[in-house]
Amino acid sequence: MSQVRKAVKKGHRVDLTLIAQNAKIDASDIIGLPVDLATVDDEMHAKLMSWAAQKYMDCVIVKTTEQSLAIGALKSNTKAWALDQMTKFEVDTRGQKRFRNEAESASQQLPLPPPATFMGITPAYMVNFIQLSREHEHLRDSLFWTIYKWGLVFDNYVDALRYRKCFIESRRSQPPAMYCADGKRVLDGMVGDRANNDMPKALSCVYGAQAGDHTDEYRKLQADVAVAKVLYAFAFILVAFICGVMLPCGRVLSMLTSGPRVSQEVRAVVSDCASSAAALQELEGSDEAARAASAAREKDMLVGMLSALKLGGGGYGSTQYRLSQLSQMDVDGGGGGAPRAAASRALAARKAKVAAGVKKATAPVNHGRGNMRKQR
Repeated sequence: MSQVRKAVKKGHRVDLTLIAQNAKIDASDIIGLPVDLATVDDEMHAKLMSWAAQKYMDCVIVKTTEQSLAIGALKSNTKAWALDQMTKFEVDTRGQKRFRNEAESASQQLPLPPPATFMGITPAYMVNFIQLSREHEHLRDSLFWTIYKWGLVFDNYVDALRYRKCFIESRRSQPPAMYCADGKRVLDGMVGDRANNDMPKALSCVYGAQAGDHTDEYRKLQADVAVAKVLYAFAFILVAFICGVMLPCGRVLSMLTSGPRVSQEVRAVVSDCASSAAALQELEGSDEAARAASAAREKDMLVGMLSALKLGGGGYGSTQYRLSQLSQMDVDGGGGGAPRAAASRALAARKAKVAAGVKKATAPVNHGRGNMRKQR
């Protein structure tokens, strides 16, 4: 996995804990630096957004004016900016203004009117281009709205100049700042002013990229994986119960975590048990043969269980006792005849195969960490 691009803070090593101690304010009242609070995934757009907010990027954001004054009084020349000094975004609904509601905040976008389209050119709002954690989403209404306002992002410099011309002609008002993905910006429409229009080669502060484990897609994938694991475990136990494998819970959990080899071998044993049942059904031609085959099938299942229970623990004694009862039925007779004799011979052959399969599937797996077999 590629490393997540981190924020750039050249020459700005700000210790927020130390600042809080020196200014004698609570550390929880310091929100952080804008460069650390927001992220932008695309590197070029991260530079554009950082360029537009460069003078604010290393400013310590606090909650109140008094806290900013306390930091400003320090001799460290640290800049401080209070949230109560910022204009908060308001939604204009038919002349009535209000703050964002919960649904609008959950969208992680300011509900601004769609940017006008001129000559097929439709820009994007800078304030909605940045990414914020849910914990800091409220800063889009205050801090980042104050920084970016109605600023727009364009694909290139020529499109921005054409858009600005149409904007002025249609609205006869001052257009917003325009930043372009080719590394230029349009502030007043002057062309050739490279000192102001061209992005510097090196910016002291640049937004980093969002970490993968902080995205909504990652959280959703984590939840899906957890559900899939639960369903897999439930399905495995259910199949084991139906097919008569019925391993103790500890052994089932061990097999679920011991790799694909055991899972494949267990499936093979389950399949073999099913084929044994199908073969027995073919031999049940009369009522007496059916009773004999039914008892023989239970006996066959118990033989397989015995091999597993020797490794897994409890229940071995009761299972062996029931098996001895079924064996006595073979000796005393129970309406046998030729069909019953045929069923017994078929079961004798199946018995050895199923027992061998169970023994193989439940054998401990050596993962290269020494002998893991436990002496029973």
